[in-house]
Amino acid sequence: MADDMFDLGLEQFQQQINILVRDLDQMSEAVEAGAVEAANEAAEMIAAEQRRLLSAAHFKRRTSTNLPSLIKVKKSSSKKYYRLNIGYDSETIKAHPEVLVIEYGRPGKSARRMKPTDKLGRKKGDFPPQTPHIKPGFILAKDKAAEHFRDRLLEIAKQKWNNGG
Repeated sequence: MADDMFDLGLEQFQQQINILVRDLDQMSEAVEAGAVEAANEAAEMIAAEQRRLLSAAHFKRRTSTNLPSLIKVKKSSSKKYYRLNIGYDSETIKAHPEVLVIEYGRPGKSARRMKPTDKLGRKKGDFPPQTPHIKPGFILAKDKAAEHFRDRLLEIAKQKWNNGG
């Protein structure tokens, strides 16, 4: 009888704490797993904006290569990090160096070097016009991509919190 008088429900309280800790652990695991997918989606949003900017450029001479398709999202990871590189990979730059000229402009383009021939008299060839698209595409899409990433993680956390698993 004395035990009944002093039973404050601590056992039930401890069970509720254990359930809460388990639910928080499950939510953390779900958010961590969803972060990879959300990061991929955000990276694709940035790459899509970069492709859009490049597609909107008008070049005098079209190449047979679909330049916007060369922009890729490359994934790499280690024990601590998941990394997404957006833009051109090394192999693409080696195969299509014109993408660097399109992004950064013609090398050696200055008032004194605007001659159509080099110092040996050889014709310099045509360069595509400068049309920055990698960095401007990132700048234009980064806020929307970050918002999408945050919203996806909050959505996962809310689902786990409301459904209890």
